[in-house]
Amino acid sequence: MNEIQKVSSTRIPQLIAAWSGTSALFSRFGLQAAIAVLYATLERSVKRLAFVGVIPLLHLIFVNPHLPLTYNTAVLNATLQAEGYSLVARQESLTGYISVLDNMKDGFRAMRCDHSLLGGEWLNKPRGHPSVLNEPIYAIFVMLEAVRLVETKSSPATVGNEKHALIIGLGIGTAPSALVAHGVHTTTVEIDPVVIDFAKKYFNLSQNHTSIIGDAVDVNYAGDLLLPSAVSAITTAMFVFPSCRLFRETPAPIPMGTEDFTNIVIFCRKSPGPFTFREPVESDFLGSPARRQHLVPQHEVDETFYDEISRGKGNVIRRGQTGGLVASQMRSAVGHWHVMRSVLPDVVWENW
Repeated sequence: MNEIQKVSSTRIPQLIAAWSGTSALFSRFGLQAAIAVLYATLERSVKRLAFVGVIPLLHLIFVNPHLPLTYNTAVLNATLQAEGYSLVARQESLTGYISVLDNMKDGFRAMRCDHSLLGGEWLNKPRGHPSVLNEPIYAIFVMLEAVRLVETKSSPATVGNEKHALIIGLGIGTAPSALVAHGVHTTTVEIDPVVIDFAKKYFNLSQNHTSIIGDAVDVNYAGDLLLPSAVSAITTAMFVFPSCRLFRETPAPIPMGTEDFTNIVIFCRKSPGPFTFREPVESDFLGSPARRQHLVPQHEVDETFYDEISRGKGNVIRRGQTGGLVASQMRSAVGHWHVMRSVLPDVVWENW
C-alpha cells in the first residue's frame, strides 16, 4: 500500500501538470467542477447537487471570464475593450493562469501569471531609433544586461569576447533576446512551457538559444526590502559569492516608510575582489532608448542595508530550510498585489 501511495503522490501531480490548460476541463475551474460532481456522486447526493449546484454551474459556464470557452472569451474581451485593453492569448498552466494582454491606448503588450506581470514590451518601436529589439516596459530587465559590462583589474570587459550566459526564469525573454543579439551563447531555464510558448509567439523571443524546461530553484523571492526575508535572501547570495554589489530599480524612498517594495539586481563574482562596470559603447544599446537610459546600474544599495546583515538580521537560507520564508512571502504577496493594482486597473486584473 505504501508503494502505491508513493507512486500516486508523485505521478498524479505530473499528470495534472502535463494536462493543465489543454481544455476547459483541465482548467482550475473545470477541475473544481469535476471534483464537486465526483464528491456528490460518492456521497450519493446527485439530486442535491443538481438542485443546489445548477446555478453556480451555469454561472461558471456562461459568466466566469477565466473559463477558456468561446462565449466566455467573447464576454471577457468586450469587458476589457471597454477599458482600452484586448486579450491576445491565455492558457491555464502548471504555475498559474498565463495570459497576454494588449493596451490599445498606450500601446504595450504584457504577460501575466496570476497576480504578477512577467514583463512587457511597447508595441511600436520608437521613431528615429533603429532598435534591434522591441522596447521593454520595465527597466529592471534592461539592467540585467549590465552583466556584460562587468570588469575587474584581472579581467577587463571587452566587446566581442565569446561569453556564455545562464538565465533562470524566462519572463517574456527581454534579457535573453538582448544577450543573444550581442552574440552571447545563452541558455534559459523556465519551469512553465506555456510561458516559453507565449514568449516565442507574442514577444519575439529569439530562437537562437538553448531552452530548458525545468525547475531551477525552490526559492524565487520577490518582496519588501524592509522584511527579514529580504535580508535573508541577500545574505544568502553574499554568503555564497565573495563579491557582490546590489542595485535598486529606483532610488530608496526618503524618508523610509513602512514598506519598500522594489526590484533589485544583485551582481556577484565567484572570486573575491572589487569590480566595476565599463563605460558602454554605442553597440551595447542595440539602438534602444530604454537601454541607453537604464543599462548602466544607477541606484546602488547603500551601506545601511549591509549593516542590517552584519547585525544578524538575515539568516543564510540553506537547502531544505526554505519553509521559514513562507510567512514572510505571504505578507510580501499582499504588498506585491497592491503594487500590481496600481499598474493596471482593477477591472483588468479581475477579468483578464
